[in-house]
Amino acid sequence: MLDKGKEDAILQSALQICLRREEASNAKVHLESYERELSQTSKEKKPPSLQIDNLYFILLHKIAYLHKQKKNCLTYLCSCSSRLSDRTLFKHVQLESKQIDDVTNEINDQIINSVIIYLENLEVYPEVSIPAKERIHTFYEFLKDSCTSRFLKKILFVIEENDKNEEREEDKQLNKFFTPIVDLILENLNGRNLVYPKNDVAVLLKFLSSFKQIAELIISNKSIFLHLNLKDKIRDCASSGVDSAAGEGEIHASYAGFDAEKPGSKDKEINSCGYNLQLNSLLGRLISPTVITMPNVTNKEEIAMYKYFYNSATNSLNKMTLAALKNTYVMLRRDTDWILENCVETIKNLLKGSVDSKKRVLLWLACIIISNEKKTKIMYHYSTYPQSLDASYGLFLKLLGENSYGFCLNMFWVLLCLCEPITMNKISDFDLFFFLRDDPFSKFLLKNITNQSSFEEKSNVEKIKEKVKNAESFRKEPKFITSIFWITFKSLSVFFKPAIDEFIRIVQEVPNAKDKKVYYMNIHTWKIFLYSSRFIQLLFKFLHLSIAYFLHVAYLYDMEGNACIDMTKLLSEYNGNFTHLVLKSCPPPNERNYIRRGRTFGSLSLSANVHEGQGEEPQEGAEKRDGEEPRVELLQEENLRAELPQEENRRAELPPDEVGANGAQGQGGSENPERSPTQESDDHLFASPQFSIIPTFFLNDIFDIIYLLYELDTFKSPGNENFLSYLNVDLFLSFCIFTMLSENHIKSIHLRCEAAPKTFTYLYRSENMKKIIEESDLTRKYIIKSLTYVFIASQKGEYTERMQTRVRIVENFNSLFLNEIYVDQFTQLVIRNNNLFVHLIHLLLNDVNFLVEEVVSYLSEIKRREDKKQDDQERGGIAAAATGGVTAAAATATRAGGGSNTYANATRNSRVSNANASSALNPSGESDLEDSAPNLNESYNSDNSDNDQGGGGNVGTDIRNQSMRNLAARTKMIITYCYKSCIFLNLLCKNYPNNIVTSNTILSQIVTCLNCYFDYLVGPKCLNIKVKNMEQYNFRPQLWLTSIVESYLFLLNSDKKNEELLIREIANEGRYYKPEVFNKAYYICKREGLLRKEDLNKFKFFCQHIIDMKDEVELFDDVNDIPDKYLDPILQDIMLDPVLLPTSGIVIDRKNIERHLMSEPNDPFNRAPLSKEQLVPMPELKEEIQKFINELKQEKKRKKKMKLLELDAQNESMENEGFLGNEDDAQEVKGQREQPVESLHEGDTKENEQE
Repeated sequence: MLDKGKEDAILQSALQICLRREEASNAKVHLESYERELSQTSKEKKPPSLQIDNLYFILLHKIAYLHKQKKNCLTYLCSCSSRLSDRTLFKHVQLESKQIDDVTNEINDQIINSVIIYLENLEVYPEVSIPAKERIHTFYEFLKDSCTSRFLKKILFVIEENDKNEEREEDKQLNKFFTPIVDLILENLNGRNLVYPKNDVAVLLKFLSSFKQIAELIISNKSIFLHLNLKDKIRDCASSGVDSAAGEGEIHASYAGFDAEKPGSKDKEINSCGYNLQLNSLLGRLISPTVITMPNVTNKEEIAMYKYFYNSATNSLNKMTLAALKNTYVMLRRDTDWILENCVETIKNLLKGSVDSKKRVLLWLACIIISNEKKTKIMYHYSTYPQSLDASYGLFLKLLGENSYGFCLNMFWVLLCLCEPITMNKISDFDLFFFLRDDPFSKFLLKNITNQSSFEEKSNVEKIKEKVKNAESFRKEPKFITSIFWITFKSLSVFFKPAIDEFIRIVQEVPNAKDKKVYYMNIHTWKIFLYSSRFIQLLFKFLHLSIAYFLHVAYLYDMEGNACIDMTKLLSEYNGNFTHLVLKSCPPPNERNYIRRGRTFGSLSLSANVHEGQGEEPQEGAEKRDGEEPRVELLQEENLRAELPQEENRRAELPPDEVGANGAQGQGGSENPERSPTQESDDHLFASPQFSIIPTFFLNDIFDIIYLLYELDTFKSPGNENFLSYLNVDLFLSFCIFTMLSENHIKSIHLRCEAAPKTFTYLYRSENMKKIIEESDLTRKYIIKSLTYVFIASQKGEYTERMQTRVRIVENFNSLFLNEIYVDQFTQLVIRNNNLFVHLIHLLLNDVNFLVEEVVSYLSEIKRREDKKQDDQERGGIAAAATGGVTAAAATATRAGGGSNTYANATRNSRVSNANASSALNPSGESDLEDSAPNLNESYNSDNSDNDQGGGGNVGTDIRNQSMRNLAARTKMIITYCYKSCIFLNLLCKNYPNNIVTSNTILSQIVTCLNCYFDYLVGPKCLNIKVKNMEQYNFRPQLWLTSIVESYLFLLNSDKKNEELLIREIANEGRYYKPEVFNKAYYICKREGLLRKEDLNKFKFFCQHIIDMKDEVELFDDVNDIPDKYLDPILQDIMLDPVLLPTSGIVIDRKNIERHLMSEPNDPFNRAPLSKEQLVPMPELKEEIQKFINELKQEKKRKKKMKLLELDAQNESMENEGFLGNEDDAQEVKGQREQPVESLHEGDTKENEQE
């Protein structure tokens, strides 16, 4: 027991009260009511004193006194408790340490008890009555302003002890005391905005959520999910396995705060809950403040952009100096950072609670994402007007249940922050089979993901699932890091991509906007958020983590799902740098070694890949030409086929030593005796099961986001950081090269041939990135190979996408070939596999042959319109002079009526205008295929067009109906690809002339292509494409002509023994070769100085040699004299190297069948699978044909000699008779000889094509 005097002294110092008026001071208050009570009840005459035993009553009087003074009693009690921790308080009472602790604990216990009594709403205070509402308000203000963590901890400890005896949740003190506080926080968070960002209510919520008991109460509060009941979504495998005989308490607990009695919310309700959760839920109101316009805030004074960028007095934008504008940006970014970091800390606190608390947070995040998935639909991609600036935007969000773009970006920021602690070293801790979970909770998080196509066939994914369903991870609850990672990944396409599209639409619409002030203000606010350094860092950290995940599951696990020790060790040696894994092996070991690994995963055969659909019939649009030269007919047929079987690609890509072993592998669905027994099944894997189950669109999202960030760089203010400076270039290149080279991992043609090359191309165009990319070891080792393979594999893709891919690859080749390192790389690739080189040129020439005729068609149409316009103007001028202008006005009206003055044309013009606005964003200033991509499918689809006349009959019909603007854009696009392809062809001819000239497969094709260029540029039809403003369409005929002539000269510079092969092939090409065209090309080059004198003379002799060779090749003009067995059954020309097709028994020329096999690896006569190695040579027939040719040559010489003798005799006879010849007859003969040329000159395209 302490001395009463000491007790009084301690209590006076701690509680700052006294019982004698004379002792009162600023530090001590005279507690008059308690003194009076003591005097009335005390029988002793001693002066009153404060005793610890009476502390309960002392505090009652003190709280009543403070209530009368309108002061916060809880703040007072907290300060008393804080003073007790100060040891100087007990210095004058001379107590031992243990005594001090006992006294302190006793007083603290009574203080906490007083807080509990106050909050229990008991009427125990003398002379006052404190309403319950006021007590709640007092408690709220206390928590917000002055509560300390230590004091609240003590309160919660007592509350927890008291609640142990309560069975009903509503009777527990924690619920009774803090539920009203949560409701007040929800109410006060309403209307929070960025004008007054540092809201103390948000700070209070963060403070309260730092206590586990309160955090669980908050996340279980009805203000989180409002009316949603997700009781059927909360269970994972662990909780869903609750025994049916379990008690009600266990079952109720499993619902984690959701009402077990009411029915669960339906999908329709969940899909449209986003807007309601944003405006009315606790977390929604916490996250919603944003610098970007909020649809629910209509008062301009509460909108940040109006406060900082708008002058309401002058109704104009504020005039700011650059420094003032920068300061505004800095201030708003700082406020945005503060708001969102506070949100992140609050949510992290909520996640520190129980397992059910974590689930509720994840479910809430998933609800927001699911309700915004409509933003990923195609209708949003074709919207040209910025939705967020529409007056009805708020109503639109309310009807669809979506969230505003600003809220979505805030959510995305929060998710990125939640993923920030996850490093690449923690990827191995992920649940790598998360996509295969069947529990309701995981399926809800993965909603609309698991129904998407994976990297492996659905049947194989099911077999993987069957194999791993008993794994330990499936019996446990899903790991949080796995759940939050994939939720954040999903938000890339749901939150971030649509927001970027909206920002770009705002920028594009500025020229057409009536009120540009609103657009400029919005652009400022969007840039404040998007160009925040903190946001960019978070975004790229997550992108790097995502890329590392893909490489991790592709490289570190074998086809059975077991860890690959070699790769794991290599990764550890390089401190987790995945770049070295790709440098060591690309494609991954699973794909490279699958032939040698006859292992199985469950019932999955993992040793080979048999693709479906490889025996399909050719597409309907692949019709033959009725041309005079059947060789071109075959080329066009190959060009129009859209499918390039994957197995043929793989066979072409294998090194020579592997081609022999695998080249004869049969295709799926055929009976091939050379097939391996392990290839009979199509349920095999080439990748690890961890990789195979991932949805394919996730990989596409990474490339899309990086491309969008590249595009955002074009809008940044001068001096700002470059987005791509945050990119780990080597990691990106590893990912890009892995995607392009791993054809059995990435089976999607779009991903391999569109997404990856597109992103690489745009980054390579960037001046800041170009040098870094070229100097990377990954680029030097793999990029040439990657681009070559993708160019070939793109043949399987849709036509427009294929053209987009190839124009980018050609552009990359043209740039890389300026560096000798990459020329050497390509040379090594050609040396290792010449078939790959042949295949590349074959497909390139196919494209060029088709597109050059498209160029002619489009330029001819433009020329026709220009001529018509000029004729109309001339006729209109004459009529105006004759009739005073009346007729001219009528003619103008007629032309206007016959032009684009229709709704359809108006709509088309609108789309084209937007397309042009989009193309203006291209920072390189170059025309690219994607500029007009939405309009290409109809006109350029090789499945629908037949190129009989002038580059396509169907296309020709469409051309006349197109607007001039659209026509010009398409023309420019096609010419750009043609010109880039011409440059690339020139480089190939320069560096690899021997490979081209000695290849029977491509020599005739490249000669046809170059002769075709000659014919259109300087031939009879050249005037048809001579438009007025050639530069407008990137049409530079002199550059093209120079490039073509140089290509011929490069080929001529090959070995002398090959020179005759080239000249013979040109002379033999009968469709486009004309001596007068070559001569005209020579004189143009001479007149314009396009070639050096040495090259000009070489070209002149080259032209003469071709003319000399023409006489010899005319031996085979008349096929009637040639036996049928010597003729190729397809092209009907004489065979020089006959081979037997074992599948059909047909004999055909080797060069023709090899060219066919490059497009389709099957027998053209019965569609049976066929490879180059299966062709059976026929040396006897070849010798017989050669003998026939020699005899034909001798016969031709003999006939020619006889004809000369007869002519000499006839001339001698005519001289003797005095016949001088008839000049008219000569003119008639001349006219007959020139008639075909005149017909062509008059533009009779149809007759020319048939001829």
